[in-house]
Amino acid sequence: DIQKVYAEMQTKGLSARIVRHTHSAIHNALKQAVKWNLLQKNVAEFCELPKIPHKERRVLSEIEAQRFLQVSNEFINGLIFEFALLSGMRPEEYLALQWNDVDFEKNTAQVIRALVRHKGIWSFEKPKTAKSSRIISLPKPLLDKLRAHKRKQNEVRLKNGLIWENHNLVFCCENGTPLSIPNLTYRYFRKILEKANLPQIRLYDLRHTHATLLLLAEENPKVVAERLGHSTVVLTLDTYSHVLPTMQNGVIAAAQRADEHELAEAHVEAYGDEHAEHLGHGAGRLPGVARHEHLVGQLHPVDEAQRDVDEEDRRGHAEHEADVAADRSVARLGEQRGRRVPQRRAG
Repeated sequence: DIQKVYAEMQTKGLSARIVRHTHSAIHNALKQAVKWNLLQKNVAEFCELPKIPHKERRVLSEIEAQRFLQVSNEFINGLIFEFALLSGMRPEEYLALQWNDVDFEKNTAQVIRALVRHKGIWSFEKPKTAKSSRIISLPKPLLDKLRAHKRKQNEVRLKNGLIWENHNLVFCCENGTPLSIPNLTYRYFRKILEKANLPQIRLYDLRHTHATLLLLAEENPKVVAERLGHSTVVLTLDTYSHVLPTMQNGVIAAAQRADEHELAEAHVEAYGDEHAEHLGHGAGRLPGVARHEHLVGQLHPVDEAQRDVDEEDRRGHAEHEADVAADRSVARLGEQRGRRVPQRRAG
């Protein structure tokens, strides 16, 4: 009797997860036997399975996240973990991220593939679900670090020469191949947590921290779901409902009706009319940018003087680009008329 076997497994102290994995193997075997007409029915379909107890996730607080980012800067590959925390991507997503997925002009990164490993062989596959393919806004300080990282990576690439495998990955080994999650966790991530005097969370919990901090900043749950690539808002609310207990009565019921208008009304009921302006995404504006940038501003404090310098650099860069474009247009016009017009030198 299969049900009796499952009961004995639990009596011996085996977890509900192991029982369910065992059931999955038995169920699939019997299902195939039915297809081959070896059995009349799959008796495993009638078994009752133990529920997996809900384990509350341990995430970093805002202060802990700041400390984590500070210590990460001292480690090789520290930028990977900073990217994980500030983007909210799954590990298999940012380890498959390629440079052409990063748009430095629009400050975004797109998720269109995932890194999969099976029996020592890696491959790129489509993301987890259709909603997992998405575009995520990134903070400027992080993009500046990515630019510097790309320059250093190019130097390593030239140095290694023929041993470099060009997969165009943003984060990779010294020979260009994808990094592994266990290697990152044990060689770098846990050491950062230890030095920062932080709890030993999982690498995946950086994603949970990202979502938690956004929700605590009163971001619209629908926007958080879009950043995480969740299939539905209900999944997001169910996963993180413990973060904002006051949301449960007003928002979860509306989300289950799967109507965006009703969800917006429930959001107002839960948070009040003063937050109604956050419900719209705005024309040409990526969802979640405002509150995400506010959150990142807290994790990456920038003084007023530095902000003024950055603004001046942006204006200077824009003016230079305009001059170059004008010179090129004049040069083309001159060529059409059979004569050359000298161009100004850059800078």
